[in-house]
Amino acid sequence: YIYDHWRVLRLVPAFTFTNDHMHKAAECLLAMPVGLLLAAGVFKSNCGVLSNGITLPCVGGWMLLARCMLVFALHVCLHLYLLLRVIPRPTVAKEPSTIPYESAARVVGETWFTTNAMHCLRSVYIYNSSKPHIRYRPGMG
Repeated sequence: YIYDHWRVLRLVPAFTFTNDHMHKAAECLLAMPVGLLLAAGVFKSNCGVLSNGITLPCVGGWMLLARCMLVFALHVCLHLYLLLRVIPRPTVAKEPSTIPYESAARVVGETWFTTNAMHCLRSVYIYNSSKPHIRYRPGMG
């Protein structure tokens, strides 16, 4: 844990989050372990007695397995339905920039040409450019 924090803070040059696809995928994948917890709760509560004295229904064998699988499947379906259809996703409308690429490339060091290592090598060794592209690395300016 401490090593991971040190490694991320000291050795990772930059993070780029351009969209929330991974966040959505993680929310959807979380349906499985939560469904397993629910199925384990149903299994554990079989023939149980609540604190107010109510006895929960008892089943055994294949019926108990079917009940746990049904609860798991229903939970996963409901979880995914709520995430994908009911919960609204805010969409940010981003207007296109009016600045020409040539002007922006003079100010911003991270362009398609400078982040592409093959393009930088090609500008040196194949095109023999008098001013070859220097590869951009985060933190190097």
